[in-house]
Amino acid sequence: MTSQTLLLCVVLALSPGGALWAQTACTADPADREQACLKARLEESYRAIRQAQEDLAAAFALWGQDAVFKNMLKKSLSRAEEDFWRYRASQCAFEGALPAQGYDARGKIAQLSCEISLNEQHARQLLHALDAYPPFKFDRINRSIELRE
Repeated sequence: MTSQTLLLCVVLALSPGGALWAQTACTADPADREQACLKARLEESYRAIRQAQEDLAAAFALWGQDAVFKNMLKKSLSRAEEDFWRYRASQCAFEGALPAQGYDARGKIAQLSCEISLNEQHARQLLHALDAYPPFKFDRINRSIELRE
């Protein structure tokens, strides 16, 4: 994969509707390079999820609630995370099987595109929890979290 192709995939990873754009941009390459491009996008989406999880954990640490409530919230988030990964695995396996019975490059590309899309959506949902919940003020540019006054 050329550095230009990888750079294009990374730029697309940060754009809205990135998975569809990445699949379209990567399609210009032969199937093996297309898969490599999508795998790079998938790694970026995993990093976005990890960063959102870290930001959420930092917000919980700042919050002045009692330990019982914080633990309940953390357990609830943990269950939601487990459910997300199970859903993503099932949904993307299904989408990968649709185009070509799941046994050729088109099936793998569809599965990777699905995983990218759902990962990016999940990272946005985690960050939305910070934006939507009144005690937290999240500065996306500086990636810092403060309690609102």
